[in-house]
Formats: sequence, C-alpha cells, structure tokens
Amino acid sequence: MNNTETMNNTETTKADRTLATLKPYHDVSAFCSKDETRFALTHAQIKQERRCVYGTDGRIAIKVPVEHGSIAETTLINADTLAAAAKAKKSETNSIVVKESTIVSYKHKQGSPTSEQSWTNTPSDAYYPNMEAVMPARADYKTSISLDAKLLKKICEYAMKHGQDQGNSKLSYKDKTFRPITLHIKDAESPLLVDIALAEHDGGNLDEPATCVLMPCRA
Repeated sequence: MNNTETMNNTETTKADRTLATLKPYHDVSAFCSKDETRFALTHAQIKQERRCVYGTDGRIAIKVPVEHGSIAETTLINADTLAAAAKAKKSETNSIVVKESTIVSYKHKQGSPTSEQSWTNTPSDAYYPNMEAVMPARADYKTSISLDAKLLKKICEYAMKHGQDQGNSKLSYKDKTFRPITLHIKDAESPLLVDIALAEHDGGNLDEPATCVLMPCRA
C-alpha cells in the first residue's frame, strides 16, 4: 500500500468515527435559537463529561441525559439537522448516530439495525455557553410540583392567542414577542393559580387578568 492510499484510508476512518449515539427524545431543537447571528445557539451541544445534550436560545434551556458510553466526544450539532434525523420515520427510529461526516437515523428490524436516512454533519467548534453554570442546582429548590403537560399546554396556547404582548423591540433576539403567564404557588398539594394578562382586543381596557386553576398531579 502506498502513502497516498494510507492517507486516504486514515481520512476515511476519521470521517466515519462515531461521536455519539442518541435517541429521538434527544431532539432539543425547539429550545435552540433560530437567530443566525447567534451561531453557536443554533446548535445543540452533546456534552461528554456531563453525559447529556443541551439546547438553549438564551431565554430557555434544556438538559437531556444520555446513556453511559453513548458519547465519545463533546460536539455541536446543527439543530435543524438533529430535528430532521429525529423525525425521520419517527415511529420506527430507534437511534440517531452522530458521526464526524454524517448523521444517520436507524431503526431495528428483526434485531438488525437498518440505515434509514443520513444527513451531512458539519461539526462546529463555536463557543457554547457553560450550561452547568446556567442550570440551577435542584437541591436549592424546596418545593416540587408535578403538572399535566397537556393541561399546561392549553394554558400556554390561550396565552399565545389572547395574552398581552409585553415584548420589547430592543430585545436582541429575533422573536421580540413576550406573553407572560404568572404562576402563584401555595404549596405542593394546593391548586396553582395562573394569571394571563389579556390583550386589549377591540379597544377594551381590561386591568384584570384571566385566571386559570391548575391541579397538581397526584401520585
């Protein structure tokens, strides 16, 4: 084998090296930024030391754990590419393999993995925020309440449709709308009150919010 062949084989091996193996629930793209001027935040971070996947747009963040041995190296992955891989034949996708040159979604058929679809992967070395410094310590929180995601979604959808936009045109991110909901928590067992400041539809002038009552989930 000559030197050129050796070099080509080495490059191929390096390009095919697996960086991480993820599951569809590691799709954190919804939490990543769409603002191309914040390039790093348009990516998810696969973090080896913390064994997790991070996503953030600067206002919201998520951390999803990854199984032991599933991450070989810390890397960034484009959020849109991650979303596409997670949604490819979603009902059948069992794993998303992140390599240096490609991202491949797999399903398992009769015990054997079958390649479904692949996308070009262009790993980025852009600076990503120190997410562990951003994430508060759970031990600092004294009250924990479990909520039904479907019911909370109904409240958020109502707020998005009828809530008062308190956005600021000077905000740095593209989506400058801001429709807050305010949670009032008595204790872990009592119903939550959720206030939504209403938009002034049809020239109205309401100074009282819409109020939702949301029961915590019972064990």
